[in-house]
Amino acid sequence: MALILLVEPDKARAAQVASLMRNRLRAQTIVVDCAVRARGALVYSIPDVILLSTLISTQDETGITSELRGITARTAGVVSGGETLHRNTGM
Repeated sequence: MALILLVEPDKARAAQVASLMRNRLRAQTIVVDCAVRARGALVYSIPDVILLSTLISTQDETGITSELRGITARTAGVVSGGETLHRNTGM
């Protein structure tokens, strides 16, 4: 099942979108209302899709993106600038 992280401060809109994700796409949806909570959610699981509200500031969007890049850089192979960085195995 796909995991979607929805960042939406408008509660009514969040409820509509979350319902659509669950009922139409059969996706597990984590709904948060701000960037701080979104970054906290990324600690526990990596979503397949992150949906950001148009109400989220550019600064908050950048923070979420940076957090996600940091997590993926620590846990998986990352392609950056045409160069492959190897998986961090902890060894």
